[in-house]
Amino acid sequence: EKVLPSTTAAIEKYLASGAIKGVGKATARRIVDKFGEDALDIIQNQPECLTDIKGIGSKRAREIAESFQKQREVQRVIMFLQQYEVTPRYAVKVHKKLGNDAVDIIKSNPYILCEEIEGIGFKIADKIAMNMGMHINHPERIKAGVKYVLMQNSTGGHTFLPKDLLIQISEELLGVSEQELDQSIIALMIDKSIYVEKTEEMEAVYLAPFHHAELGVAKRLMSIAMAPMSQGKEDMDDEIDCIERDIGITLAQQQRYAVKEALSNGLLVITGGPGTGKTTTINAVIKFMENRGYSIALAAPTGRAAKRMSELTGKEAKTIHRLLEIGYTEDDDKLQFARDESSPLDADVVIIDETSMVDILLMNSLLKAIQPGTRLIMVGDVDQLPSV
Repeated sequence: EKVLPSTTAAIEKYLASGAIKGVGKATARRIVDKFGEDALDIIQNQPECLTDIKGIGSKRAREIAESFQKQREVQRVIMFLQQYEVTPRYAVKVHKKLGNDAVDIIKSNPYILCEEIEGIGFKIADKIAMNMGMHINHPERIKAGVKYVLMQNSTGGHTFLPKDLLIQISEELLGVSEQELDQSIIALMIDKSIYVEKTEEMEAVYLAPFHHAELGVAKRLMSIAMAPMSQGKEDMDDEIDCIERDIGITLAQQQRYAVKEALSNGLLVITGGPGTGKTTTINAVIKFMENRGYSIALAAPTGRAAKRMSELTGKEAKTIHRLLEIGYTEDDDKLQFARDESSPLDADVVIIDETSMVDILLMNSLLKAIQPGTRLIMVGDVDQLPSV
């Protein structure tokens, strides 16, 4: 274990390092001059004595003691997790999430690490659990393993797994029986970590975030599609003729139809392979909407796709993340979108390019920020690469 410094020179250096909030070089010197080798013991056990030093009031003395104690607790977590090859960076995240009781919490259930700490997966948590002597049949291990299998499956683009396949993969991973897995699946359903949907073909098992996202996307797409749209003029052909002259193109019949549909509907999908005229159609739609005085937001899932969209339309296009104004929460711990149901996008028309690259979670976040009455146009290629 890391031993706290004991000589006066070492104690002063430690206190002056910036590790303890409220203690700089000058304060560190005054504390050591006053208390010598007992300085750290005084800070921990008798912080009120610090008020004997000029410039330290009772409030500051309390802050120094609390900061010192927090450092000690962080060190304890770092030392505990180091033996399992968890880096100090992750150990600090563990302490921030689980608090001063982190070591005791991990000892009682190591799998909380893969549940609560982003970056620590099931395999690391399982290694810690096995080293602690936890049995392979422990219910917490089986539940964590089932969720791990579902999460791994999601990286292939799937939102659920058929229950029989989930059990088969989990059996191989965990080395436990089908009956034990069944019991764990029921337990996970009860605490709403997973959802099971029964169809004629199978029982589909979802992780909660994917189930919520699928339902949310379906519900919000319906709301956007069903919202009544005011078209303005009945005959739009003359307007489209003007647009053709303005941008120097002649639209095909299907493209003219798409421009009309964009105005008439809350939701529109423009799909086709490379070279089928999607960009020309988008440019005509943008011109048409601008002529009507509508504000337009353009976005794509990746920076590269957004840049290409800007080049092809001559308008600013953002990534979906930037459009939704992604940022950290107040404690700088978690990323979240500023745009959602309570603060929707301020645009009459939202056009998303390369929609086939948008995953279900991001699509759900995007649709939360689009209120019915705003037109949503999704552009993409139904025959996109399997990897995409």
